[in-house]
Amino acid sequence: MYSTIFIQAIFRLHENVQQVTDWFYNKNRKVVPKPTKVYGRAWHVRSVVQTLYTDRVDEVAKQLSDQDRAGGPNYLACYQTATNNVLDALTEDERAEVDKSLDEWNNTSVPEAVQIK
Repeated sequence: MYSTIFIQAIFRLHENVQQVTDWFYNKNRKVVPKPTKVYGRAWHVRSVVQTLYTDRVDEVAKQLSDQDRAGGPNYLACYQTATNNVLDALTEDERAEVDKSLDEWNNTSVPEAVQIK
C-alpha cells in the first residue's frame, strides 16, 4: 500500500506545519500587561474617627453594652453605634481635623503611629 518512507514524510510535514502554526500563534499574541496592584486601604470618615478617637469610642461602647471590659458580644454589637455617637458628638474643629486627616491619609500616606496600630 503506502511505503514507510511516504508515511514518514507525511508525519514530518505535519510536524513542520504544526511548528509553523505554533510559531505564528505565539508571535501574533498580544500581551496585555496586568494592572498594578495598589496596596493599602481606603479611609472613610468612620474609620478615621475609630482610629483617632479610639478611647472615646471604647468608653461609649462600654456604656452602651453595660460591660466593664471590651471584647464581649454585647460590646461588639454596640461598637458601630458608639462610633456613630462619637461622630455626632464631634465639635467643628474635631470634625475639620477628621476631614483633613481623611484627605491626607487617602492621598498620601498614613502616619507611622497609625500604621503601627
